[in-house]
Amino acid sequence: MLAGSTHVTPEHVKAVAKPVLRHRLLMNFNAEADQVTSDDVIDELLAQIPVEGLTPGEKRKMDEVVEVTRRERRSASSEGLVVRCIAARRKR
Repeated sequence: MLAGSTHVTPEHVKAVAKPVLRHRLLMNFNAEADQVTSDDVIDELLAQIPVEGLTPGEKRKMDEVVEVTRRERRSASSEGLVVRCIAARRKR
């Protein structure tokens, strides 16, 4: 989980883009002469890539699905713990 989210957002991608991509770019002589850095190139790439956002209704639906999934996982985890405790007691 990144920053408490259960899914990746465009902001997450932007936050890690420079550290992840910076070392993958090599500037040629012209770029160095013009003082263009890899960060400049990454900024330009991020600015040009269109980002499709969720509508408020889609975001609510996504949040509902995530919450239901969390509850189901917690419930399954709790049920598994109870089953393991019962099995351990029977072994004694």
